[in-house]
Amino acid sequence: MNEEQVDSSLKLPQTLPITADDDIAWDYLSTSPSMLKLYLKVLKPRPGLKEGHFVSKFGVESTMSISKTWLDSYIQICGWSTSDTLTVPITAPQVLAIPLHMYLLTHSLFPSSALGMVHAENEMISHRPIDPDLELKVRSWIGNTQWKTRGFQVDVYTTVSQNDEDKPRWQAKTSLFRSAKTSASSKTNKVDQILESPDQTLNLPANQGRLYAPIAGDFNPIHLYPITARLFGFKRPIVHGMWTLAHLLNQSYSELNQLSCGRLAVRFRRPLALPLESSWRSQKIDNMTLLQALDSRGKLAVDIAFEALSDDE
Repeated sequence: MNEEQVDSSLKLPQTLPITADDDIAWDYLSTSPSMLKLYLKVLKPRPGLKEGHFVSKFGVESTMSISKTWLDSYIQICGWSTSDTLTVPITAPQVLAIPLHMYLLTHSLFPSSALGMVHAENEMISHRPIDPDLELKVRSWIGNTQWKTRGFQVDVYTTVSQNDEDKPRWQAKTSLFRSAKTSASSKTNKVDQILESPDQTLNLPANQGRLYAPIAGDFNPIHLYPITARLFGFKRPIVHGMWTLAHLLNQSYSELNQLSCGRLAVRFRRPLALPLESSWRSQKIDNMTLLQALDSRGKLAVDIAFEALSDDE
């Protein structure tokens, strides 16, 4: 049975968990894990998750740092201008935490292959600006598992703290989807709510994924070349969702200090194939900015809501 449903607009997160459940297991790392070693672990066969079962809850903590070279490169690849006073935008900690997310997804307790996981949604809250000169304590852990019509979704929580503060400066929930066989037969066709505002150009070169990959540390084959993307069911490489998010924020907030504190929600609904000739839209509602990227067919691909906050608001 097919049902048609209007998909509701994004809601900004008001709170996110500061800590994980008390009874979960933790791994403590002195430095950020090697992405090369983690990518090699991706190739290890895994049994998959049976319908109705849940991913075990476990976490990892590591000390990390932000180099000026990396932050300069990240800011430039997303479209902002660099300055002597570097600001860490709300999107950057999510990229910095990729090695810890990969550590969780390639851990022996995680049942499915990381290559099959799709970045579906994100919620972020940045309470205070992150000081790029100070060491970061980054914690990431597996949260709830939800079974859907065509597979399961697992939430990964992340916090970033500095100066041994009790309250994290930055928090996020990353929702990852994995297709799997389920007994559910109903399918819901959602009608996207596209902003009624003028189209603005979004043209991207074929090598956009290859330009961003070394900075993000995300060399997923679906982002690199047509031949590697086809191995995973894509006719052409697709742009990184986190780059698209940061790039659209750049289009509306040219001053980075406007993005150091705030609430953000994003859904990655459809892939954007490269090269891309498309458009994006924006709309302001009170203190919230809505941004949308459309694919080459005019369908909603990336849906964003952002509200800037003052420190500890």
